[in-house]
Amino acid sequence: MGEIQIHSTIGRTTSYLISESIRGGGAIFVSQEGKRFFNEMETRNTVSAQIIAL
Repeated sequence: MGEIQIHSTIGRTTSYLISESIRGGGAIFVSQEGKRFFNEMETRNTVSAQIIAL
């Protein structure tokens, strides 16, 4: 498990992989409560860790 990485932009209801470029294009990530919870322009590892922490 220490070698597995997640991709932070997968459509939850469709399981479609969304390009990482969506973050650079201005997309924001929000929690289930609809609140932005971190800076999307951080590295993938940081973004993924924040998602897991939710």
